[in-house]
Amino acid sequence: MTNYLSNRRLTVIMLLITLIFSIVTAVWTKNRTIRKIHKNAIEYLNTYNNYLLDKMKAYISYPKILSHRPHVIEELRHPGQQLNEYLAQFNQDIGLSIVFIMNKNGVVVASSNYKDSSSFVGKNFSFREYFQNAMKGMPSDQISFGILTRIVGFFRSHPVMDGDEVIGVVVIKYDIQYDMDQIAPKNTGEHMILMVADDYEVVFHASDKKFLFHTIHKLPEDTLKTIKESKRYADEPLPSLPIVKESEEDGLKFVTIRHSEQSEIQNTGTDYLMVGTSGKTIGWNVHLLVELSGVRYEIYKNVVFVLLSMILIYSVGAFTIFRIKKGHELNQYRQHLEELVKERTSALTQANEQLRDEINKRKALLSELETAYDDLKKSQDHLIQSEKMAALGGLVAGVAHEINTPIGIGITGASHFNEITKAVAASVNDGTITRTKMDEYIADAADISALILKNLIRTGELIKSFKMVAADQLREQRRQFNIKQYLNDIILSLQPRLKRTSHAIKINCEESSALDSYPGAFAQVITNLIMNSLVHAYDTGQQGNITIDVTKTDDSVTITYKDDGKGIGAENIKKIFDPFFTTNRGGGGTGLGLNICYNVVTQTLKGTIVCESVEGEGVAFILNVPCAAKETAA
Repeated sequence: MTNYLSNRRLTVIMLLITLIFSIVTAVWTKNRTIRKIHKNAIEYLNTYNNYLLDKMKAYISYPKILSHRPHVIEELRHPGQQLNEYLAQFNQDIGLSIVFIMNKNGVVVASSNYKDSSSFVGKNFSFREYFQNAMKGMPSDQISFGILTRIVGFFRSHPVMDGDEVIGVVVIKYDIQYDMDQIAPKNTGEHMILMVADDYEVVFHASDKKFLFHTIHKLPEDTLKTIKESKRYADEPLPSLPIVKESEEDGLKFVTIRHSEQSEIQNTGTDYLMVGTSGKTIGWNVHLLVELSGVRYEIYKNVVFVLLSMILIYSVGAFTIFRIKKGHELNQYRQHLEELVKERTSALTQANEQLRDEINKRKALLSELETAYDDLKKSQDHLIQSEKMAALGGLVAGVAHEINTPIGIGITGASHFNEITKAVAASVNDGTITRTKMDEYIADAADISALILKNLIRTGELIKSFKMVAADQLREQRRQFNIKQYLNDIILSLQPRLKRTSHAIKINCEESSALDSYPGAFAQVITNLIMNSLVHAYDTGQQGNITIDVTKTDDSVTITYKDDGKGIGAENIKKIFDPFFTTNRGGGGTGLGLNICYNVVTQTLKGTIVCESVEGEGVAFILNVPCAAKETAA
């Protein structure tokens, strides 16, 4: 009974696997075959369409050329049948079907076919769209029936101008039917149907004649009325294609077209892949219907192949399993089965007890780990806050030291200025003042006052930058600030540390770029990146280059910070933002600088930061933050 159930289960599994393989093969074959058909159809359509375009582009300039000829303008001013022979010769030279000129009332005053029984001279074509558009000053293209010839042709019109006034229209017609037939698909029949439609999607050329003068989709009544009033296709009824079903899959369009012998209530027909391309400036669209019966054949062929392959595999597998089973002695299993069950039961009981003990130990360890994690988190937050305050303290100490020099110079200059002023005042009081002493005093006073002013201005700039950056770092308030100006303020506040080195910092940023965010957080990130470069990127006395590139879009700002220092090894690049990770532990590094940068960028500025580096080739930090940051939780 057990063997029967096992064999039955195996059979079900084999059938399921076979079914899955068959479905996958069918889907893969269908997609692959349709994509191949679509690719070939697109290549064919592009070749066909480009051929027609090249043909038409050779003719579209001729109406414009004729419209500027003086004798054409003169003929329209004073009609006299003087241009018929000229148009006939012009038409013969360039190989058109017909060339004719209409006055502003739509009456043909000259035509290349003036000698034919179907001459256009005297005929009124004012109802034509190409005439109406040209009378509005716009050159026009149109695919249309010839009224007298009933041959589909390409019409091109151009207005004839007399100053600012349109006095007539030049029109050429080229019968494109022959060119279309020359490269029509050879295997049309039931496999491929080519259709060329005008700008209204009316089919005026088809490899299967039953689709002629149908619309690709059903047109509104007012559009049909416009087409019929223009007599573009004479009295043709212009029904829509008998599409009973249409769908799209992966950007491809599939349609089912009812057979001509079926009634309109039947919703079955032949399935096609419908591919189309536009004539662009000429005003037609080319469509290709590719029958999908070949897709079904490919699916059937590949599925049958898969089924036969699976049957062969299963047969070999079943034979192998049978031989393996035959080699085992069933009696040996029966004799030892009871003993084996007892041993396994005892082992399972013992394993359960051990597992229970292990679970209890794991729970205790997990509790300890959670407590340790909470303590570590508190310590990390405390160290991060300490790191921030230490950085601010270093900023205060550096700026204070930097201010001492210009203030000392100012005090010395003021003291000296006071002494020479007293000496000059004494000379004035006792009448011993001379012109030379006065000139010397004025010169010294100018130099000293300029020196005092220069140092006081420098002190003011330092204090202003320090106050702005320090105040922003102490508070988490959002405001709008100029990015380039604020970067300059940050670098100026770091000048006490930077002046000990020979590094150059360059900022590439538009003057008007602004950010509505948290300037304190922004300053902290830039400060930490610069200090990270000073500590890790360069050896003592080495001259480096640091660049800060700022690019702004409508909704975000990207800051790319680069140095050309030592770079970061591949083994460390993934850990660079981890807390307490540092490559300078012996030099006093805490490993929190870049971790603070990551937390500030992602949590406060609501942006992203990534690091790119090759060891020996410097490092780049790429920050992307929104132009307007969201308010952070208090």
